[in-house]
Amino acid sequence: MPLWETQFASYQSAVLVSPSYRLLPEATGSDILCDTSEFWAWVHSGLPAAVSAVLPNIVIDLTRIAAGGESAGGYLALQSAFLFPEMAIRLVMAQYPTLDISDPKFHSGPFQAPSKASIVDEYLKRLKPGAIRLSSPFPEKWELMTAILDEGRLPEIMGPDERMVLSTSMERSKCLPAIWIVQGESDHLLRFITVCSQADMGSMWGSRLMSPGFKWVLSSARHSGNEHMRAAI
Repeated sequence: MPLWETQFASYQSAVLVSPSYRLLPEATGSDILCDTSEFWAWVHSGLPAAVSAVLPNIVIDLTRIAAGGESAGGYLALQSAFLFPEMAIRLVMAQYPTLDISDPKFHSGPFQAPSKASIVDEYLKRLKPGAIRLSSPFPEKWELMTAILDEGRLPEIMGPDERMVLSTSMERSKCLPAIWIVQGESDHLLRFITVCSQADMGSMWGSRLMSPGFKWVLSSARHSGNEHMRAAI
């Protein structure tokens, strides 16, 4: 968890809760959304009692909920707000999230590079039925992740659940919370700048951002490396 998040939480007198969820490719996208839904249900039904059991003087205010995360976690923070409006999430802070898995690069691979299909195929072949993975220390699964992206296998790995397409979830959401997204210009894995630049081209994100009643600001900040690699290190 970045230092700024803990500092922000301290400034807001907030309680930080960091959930685990099943990871790809052992799990499907539907499995992950199921874990996400169950987590938010627990936040409303069990978190206040869990906190008061340890810190009796702390009262949880469930009317002021913020969701945040990095990369896949940022994607799930956005999905949490779009798919589960009953959870009353008021703010999403997403760092370099996966915004659109329908993007052609996730189907064909973003790079011209030697095939890494064998890396993905061998890993999937070795998977045992019912296997669950909740975490992996870096760089244990970095090669697998980049191979999945390079080979355009992410949609296949995530599965056919239409809820996985973030723009579709957003389009169906009747009320959006405040959303703050930070994205490195040089991050070649996920390009939020490209998504924003399509605002006048009828893209799902662009059309929603530009609709009446929405205010959005795009600020620029350069860095010299891959934001995903920086975060992992």
